Amino acid sequence: MSRAFAPSTVANIAIGFDILGMAVPVLGDRVSVNKIECGVVIDKITGIDNLPMEAEKNTAGMALLKMIEFEKLDHGFSVSIEKGIPLGSGLGGSAASAVAAVVAANELLDKSLPKEKLLRYALYGESVASGSVHADNVAASLYGGLTAAINLTNNIEEVGIIQLPVPDFHVLLIHPDIVINTRDARRVINPEIKLKQHIDNSMRLTAFIAALYTDNNIEKIINDGIIEPQRSKLIPDFDKIKKIAMENGAIACSISGAGPTIFVIGENKTLNDIKQKLMAINLPYDTDIWIDKIDNRGAYVI
Repeated sequence: MSRAFAPSTVANIAIGFDILGMAVPVLGDRVSVNKIECGVVIDKITGIDNLPMEAEKNTAGMALLKMIEFEKLDHGFSVSIEKGIPLGSGLGGSAASAVAAVVAANELLDKSLPKEKLLRYALYGESVASGSVHADNVAASLYGGLTAAINLTNNIEEVGIIQLPVPDFHVLLIHPDIVINTRDARRVINPEIKLKQHIDNSMRLTAFIAALYTDNNIEKIINDGIIEPQRSKLIPDFDKIKKIAMENGAIACSISGAGPTIFVIGENKTLNDIKQKLMAINLPYDTDIWIDKIDNRGAYVI
């Protein structure tokens, strides 16, 4: 048997929709894999109810089916999934299950596969849940750190990953007790944007990446004028939370992935102060709040 952990992720990071992702290991999924004669069998799922047990409909199961198909393996896998990332949280839960599955299965192969192949199979798995090909969560969970996913053709076989320098800041995650389905969150986005919005966002993304390589201040760069205004309507009191964060020293605050989790970037002391202020206000839902640093390790065998 092989068992692997894959960390939760913050995707988009406001200015990098479907491009940027960072691994934050405060949460994660664990997947155990055994060899069987053929096919993929989901033995058990714990931590979350009502996830599909059919391999073709499960992100971990589909990832392993693709591994068997493309690698022409002469055996199959049985799988047990321990969900540590809440369903529909915007923290890359569907990606983490797929990533942990391929990393665990890789340990059982006669010859280990490179991360580029594991990325491909995990993407096939994650697309079962998201309904589209975007590697921001999968790449960050698999590789760790801060990643940029490049996919100019919408073809899984041609996705490229750039590992970016990791800035020395902490991340505060605010998870409201509501569920936002990734497919639903993508449907609210208007596919057409104004030229000025495109130029402004492109400049911010360029400035952010340049700042990572030059150690320049990224404050005021991470500000999304395209996706955030549309998706924030799905998160009650988002504007109130962001206002508190930014007025109390945060470097940035926006929606993690499809939401509803909100991420805040800043120094550890600043984030702890913001956490206390958020815990003191009345929100229309229960919340979990965590603080952690970006994880350079990515997914690993336990």
